[in-house]
Amino acid sequence: MHILEDQPSEEYKRKALQFPLNQVLYGVSGTGKTYLATYYALAVVEGVTVGELQQEAHEQVMKRFREYQQTGQIEWLALHENYSYATLIQAFQPQAGKQDGLWKRLADNAQAHYDFVMRPRHAVSFQELLNLYIAKHINPDTEEIEFPLLAKKRDYASIVVYKISPDALHYRRGNQKSKTYTLDLPTLEAYFAQTIKARMLDYEAVVYALMQYAQAQPDKGSKLKNYVLVLDEMQRVNLPALLGEGLGLLENDRRTGATNALAITLPSGDVLRFPPNLFLVGTWNTSDCALPAHSGLLRKCAWIECLTRYDLIDNAPLRLFCEALNEALEREITAHAPVGHTYFLGKTESDLPTLWQQHLLPLLQELLPQQNKKITHIMQTAKAKAGIGQ
Repeated sequence: MHILEDQPSEEYKRKALQFPLNQVLYGVSGTGKTYLATYYALAVVEGVTVGELQQEAHEQVMKRFREYQQTGQIEWLALHENYSYATLIQAFQPQAGKQDGLWKRLADNAQAHYDFVMRPRHAVSFQELLNLYIAKHINPDTEEIEFPLLAKKRDYASIVVYKISPDALHYRRGNQKSKTYTLDLPTLEAYFAQTIKARMLDYEAVVYALMQYAQAQPDKGSKLKNYVLVLDEMQRVNLPALLGEGLGLLENDRRTGATNALAITLPSGDVLRFPPNLFLVGTWNTSDCALPAHSGLLRKCAWIECLTRYDLIDNAPLRLFCEALNEALEREITAHAPVGHTYFLGKTESDLPTLWQQHLLPLLQELLPQQNKKITHIMQTAKAKAGIGQ
């Protein structure tokens, strides 16, 4: 089911112009795509350019990158063929229930933040506030939420909500497994509105958590926080099967607040939305696979080519060797600089035999299968041009 949403907001238009919502770094092996992906993701979150981040010490950049991972604004996934739709969107079986995937959880959090920023706090109903809190704090592994008691009881210090029905929260007290209880939602809402004065500790735990959460949210007009999913090695997987409905929502004008915004109902009944503060940064190794003309990603993403950077190779003979090697390979396979610079970073001529045997030779054998004599000739010619071994 597809639900048309509201007219485009000014915040959506501003964000769409500042950063591409979806960008993929592509190039041959060894051009630093994965390394650069951390910079692109951090640039999106902090609202700065990649160039500005590159002026900083790499250790400081990575420190902040990891901090945003801890707070949930950046998620990183190195893809492989065993990942599926359930990994990113949702696993659902009528009998076993559902479990949200990485991208859906990130999208829900980004949407919750977007909703708080884009409308006044008083416009959020109790039910909406409860839903937003649940999306933010539910344990993805157990599908449970723990609420600490304000006043500790002798036999339990928290309640654990394990099921949510239309009119109640079902919970256990602490680690007690044998007995379960319910919080009536109308009563909970009345307690939240302070129309019930009697103290009820279990209700109080939930109400206090919701109040703290509401007070911590930004007012309308506050800066919109960006959330980024980094998908490394996208060429390894069947992207349409993996991304599912998310593939269509990548479109700029399908995002929340855009003219043709969509909300898609999943088989579980949950609604999937992509707000304009949800970004995708990917990497694609063209040594493994050509660009994905079949999946529509070429149109949906900004593609940023990562080239071999000879200027980053400090050792002059190795720099000349890399240049000569690529010149020869370009003539043979009509590909641009198929050997990246990262193979040579921090290396000297004495490292070349090991580098060649363990990394470069296997790469060239894949590029030029069953042509070992030609590979040997290319290597010897490149060494001669670089003055190595003379």
